[in-house]
Amino acid sequence: MKETIALSNMSSEEARQYAENIADTVRNALLVLDGNLRVRSANRSFYQQFKVTAAETENHLIFELGNGQWDIPDLRRLLEKIILEKITIEDFEVQHRFEQIGERVMRLNARRIQREQGQPRLILLAIEDITESFAVHHALQKSEKKYHKFVEEINSVIISFDQRGRITFFNRCSEKLFGYCRDEAIGKPFVGTVIPLVDSSGNDNSDLTEKMISNPEKYYEYECETRRRDGSVIWISWNAKEERDVNGAVSEIIIDGNDITELKKIRQRNQEELKRSEQRLQRALGIETLGVHFFDMKNTFTGANDAFLRMIGHDRQALERGELRSDCVTSAEWMPRTWQAFEELKTTGRFSPYEKELIRPDGSRWWGLFAGTRLGENEAVEFVIDITDRKLGEKALQRRTEELASSNRSLEAFSYSVSHDLRNPLHTIGSFADFLIDDYSERLDEEGRNYLRRIVSGVKKMQVLIDDMLNLSRLGRQDMKREDTNLSDIVRDYLQELKTTEPARQTEFVIQDNLHAKADKRMTHLALENLLRNAWKFTSKREVTRIEFGSIVKDNQIVYFVRDNGVGFNMQCAGRIFEPFKRVHAENEFAGTGVGLSIVHQVVERHDGKVWAEGETGKGATFYFTIG
Repeated sequence: MKETIALSNMSSEEARQYAENIADTVRNALLVLDGNLRVRSANRSFYQQFKVTAAETENHLIFELGNGQWDIPDLRRLLEKIILEKITIEDFEVQHRFEQIGERVMRLNARRIQREQGQPRLILLAIEDITESFAVHHALQKSEKKYHKFVEEINSVIISFDQRGRITFFNRCSEKLFGYCRDEAIGKPFVGTVIPLVDSSGNDNSDLTEKMISNPEKYYEYECETRRRDGSVIWISWNAKEERDVNGAVSEIIIDGNDITELKKIRQRNQEELKRSEQRLQRALGIETLGVHFFDMKNTFTGANDAFLRMIGHDRQALERGELRSDCVTSAEWMPRTWQAFEELKTTGRFSPYEKELIRPDGSRWWGLFAGTRLGENEAVEFVIDITDRKLGEKALQRRTEELASSNRSLEAFSYSVSHDLRNPLHTIGSFADFLIDDYSERLDEEGRNYLRRIVSGVKKMQVLIDDMLNLSRLGRQDMKREDTNLSDIVRDYLQELKTTEPARQTEFVIQDNLHAKADKRMTHLALENLLRNAWKFTSKREVTRIEFGSIVKDNQIVYFVRDNGVGFNMQCAGRIFEPFKRVHAENEFAGTGVGLSIVHQVVERHDGKVWAEGETGKGATFYFTIG
């Protein structure tokens, strides 16, 4: 009141000086404009801020200052309205490039100065540089937009609730996952909307939000069952973070979570599989014939099943005392191989199965087949099967093999004897019988000539029999050379050869083209010759001889066959038809040695195949065979 009285007593010059002093102390730039918007005066802050002088400013139109830097259309309109309509400008922001100070953001406030009647109208224009605060505010807005966009678009559930447990935020992922729209979810209780009051295991969640607010750290990492709007169950893994007010009290809980329903199912399946695996392991450990033991990287046995302890002849007390190692149970000559397997285990995590001989405390020896794998940094497991009986069998087999080799050598000697010691005398007998027939048949009566013919026939039959026996004996010892063999060509060529022996016979040959097999050509040729010769022989009494060669597919395997329209055979004889010297027909009906089909059988067996026959008396026969 006293200051008001003092001012009223001042002269106009004193009052002007007083006002100017006040204006110069204000930090914001101030301009006083007349009714024509010409600058009447400016304070010190204006000159300092815009780097201009009083001469460059006073008595100049505001729009002329700084090469027209204040000639801003919106500002011009507002200032003119102040003159005409007595309005005020409040917090008008303008972003502009100023001549001396560059790009800036200014906040303008302006109003008419109340003056006595008749005095010129004046405008007070206050200019505040808000460039820095504007940049901070703009950056904050941009950051908030990014944050909200991130929160909305992230593929995670983000939900918040307040002290009352009411949902305050519900992002887009939450909408999709739970089936509630945001407006519908906000305001609803978190427990009862997202979290069931009672879950499927019977757990009561009614006080969950209170617990989270009172002890948020406990729920920072948490998994729980949630419910969709349709009632279906999903599992969420979340991180919970509290927001606190100025007093430090928890005002809000923010949850960031992900759907782990499938992961829970996988975990459950893995747990069930682990349980089954443990059960299988326990059953395996209980197998009487499978030894299992565990050992560390110092090769000390740390555990074993009863079967293993029984195999090595030690008791469980020795195992528990740590007294058992590989060198305690393995014979000395097999320890280098044991250490080799141990080094392989340390390097690769497993070792290949190997056999070795072991020794028990009572001195008895046994053979085991070992395989092992590493379980961790300092533990491994080894599986053992007692193969002593097999090794004894192998030794017995080896002895038998040596005996068979000796028998084969004897058989080879016999074959040589047959080939040379028997064949030569037969040849001599046959030759002299031929000479007698040629040179002396006229001196013999019919009975004598018949004796000579029977001698020649018997010699020829014996020679054929010797050849067949030699072929049969050689097949088991002959080396095989498998190669692509055209069976159709072999059949075609041999049937033509048979045809030349009886040109007058009426024949019909049906041969499937391009039947191939991976087989030994020489052996295959011998087998097919015997089958075709058989068919040729047993069709000799037919008006037309029909022989067919082809293939069928049975059980995904090619089966070849030779079929004829000959006399056939009784199927009761099918079981012995491939045995040596077993004949189905009398020799006076059809000549032969009874060895040919035995040769076929052995050739097919050498090729890991099967051979069988089907026939009917008077209706022909079919011989089938496969090549493995």
